[in-house]
This record gives sequence, structure tokens and C-alpha cells, in this order.
Amino acid sequence: AGFWRVNHQQFFFIKRSNTTLITINVFWLLFIAMVPFSTEIIGEFGSYFTASVIFQLNLFFAGVLYCVNWIYAVRKGLVDEDLDETSAKLITRTTMIFPVLAIVALGLSYYFFAWANLVYLANPLIKKLIQ
Repeated sequence: AGFWRVNHQQFFFIKRSNTTLITINVFWLLFIAMVPFSTEIIGEFGSYFTASVIFQLNLFFAGVLYCVNWIYAVRKGLVDEDLDETSAKLITRTTMIFPVLAIVALGLSYYFFAWANLVYLANPLIKKLIQ
């Protein structure tokens, strides 16, 4: 539900589309569709490093594509003309939080694979600090 919400928030500002934006979004949706699968793997095999890697990489690529989707839309002028540059940059910074957290969680997975997912709890706190 969280991914659906952020997608709607992003597309509130995106007013136009093109083939490339749709392609980026389709690949983003591919990784979102894989979240239940990677969650099941970590739920079933959570004591294995490989399970954590699969989960973290899935979230990393979903986060990167979400960020790429926004950056592409801004650079190609597909966003609302009333969106000021400061707000666009703030949104860009906030879209970068999730993939960075996924990389941190991936790094922690090597040592603490059972606890690495707790990193994502920092997401709302970091967003507040950025704003």
C-alpha cells in the first residue's frame, strides 16, 4: 500500500507522459510486483544471507526506478508547470532516500541479516530532516 501511495503522490505532479516514462514505470511496477515474492523468501528463509540479499535488491531496484522516474519526468518537462524548482529538488532528494536505505540494509545484511530490515524505519525520520 505504501508503494501505491507514493506512486500516486508522484503522479500528482506528473501531468504528461511519453513512452520512456511509461517504460520506466512498467519496470518499477515489475519490482513492486516482486515484493510479495521477496517478502515470502525472507519470511521463509530469513536466517539465510541470500534471502536478505534478494529482498534488499528487490527494494533497491524499486527505489532506484522510482527515483529515475521522477528525475526523468522533471528533466523532460513532464511535470506540472506550476511546480517550482525548489519543490522539485526536494522531491528528488526524498525519492533518493529509499534506495540509499536499501543499500545500507544490504550492507548490514552481511552481518545482521535478521535485523537489516529495521533500517527502513528511518525513512520517515530522514524525510522529516530533509524537509
